[in-house]
Amino acid sequence: KPTFDLFSLRSIRGDALIKYSSLNQSEPLRINIYLLSTLISLTFPSISESLFGELPVPPLVVTLASLAASVASGALFTRECRRRGNQ
Repeated sequence: KPTFDLFSLRSIRGDALIKYSSLNQSEPLRINIYLLSTLISLTFPSISESLFGELPVPPLVVTLASLAASVASGALFTRECRRRGNQ
């Protein structure tokens, strides 16, 4: 019976997905960590302002650093999803 794999965005046979998941147990964890890191990086400027008030660095620096971190973790997320789809 085909099962939809959310990480590779395609249908895969259920038995093949179970076998693949048992062999690559850390892959879904890495994918989820990269996705969570991307989301946290994107929301960091507003969250840090809410929690800590004014930071000792200019807001532009915080925004640029947050954007760079979110692009980097988003790229890692995309890479891992593509690797999963290729296998």
